[in-house]
Amino acid sequence: MVSLGILLLPAVAVAEELYFAPYAEAGIGQFQLNTGSSTSTVSGGVAVLGAEIHPYIAPEIRFGKASSGNVTGYSNVSLDWFVSYLLRLQAPVNEDTTLYGLGGATTMRTALTPTGGTKNSSTTTAFSFGVGLEYRPMANVSVAGEWVRYGRGYNAASGKGLNVTGIAGLLKYSF
Repeated sequence: MVSLGILLLPAVAVAEELYFAPYAEAGIGQFQLNTGSSTSTVSGGVAVLGAEIHPYIAPEIRFGKASSGNVTGYSNVSLDWFVSYLLRLQAPVNEDTTLYGLGGATTMRTALTPTGGTKNSSTTTAFSFGVGLEYRPMANVSVAGEWVRYGRGYNAASGKGLNVTGIAGLLKYSF
């Protein structure tokens, strides 16, 4: 019986180290939609579901959309939707403030309408990265500001896709 207890001690120690802290965020901001030669800045929103699985690591999934704009040579450019799969690496600055980096991939649906032409829509997946700063004024609520490069999706040869960058303010609730 004693030997069984000794064998189970490592399992008990590992179980005590398990960490899971889910959260949800919602934010609004500005997205730069770049065709490779010109940029339109439009408003958009993002919703985030994530879970800290370690005090410094949190996988996230993001959903977002932005309004349409126009740039030189195009009567309409739009980010119809995007889904990001990101890993958030975070480091506390002090008790209430956290600096974080994001890395992963984004699948996005974009559309370009050349002036006098027909709409070209495309869905692309690209590498994504970003940085942010989060401040937690209450135990379960925090606010954040971040910059994210959602991806380079523009293909000059086909005239499809957009390069997308976002700057957003987010409100986070930790469960």
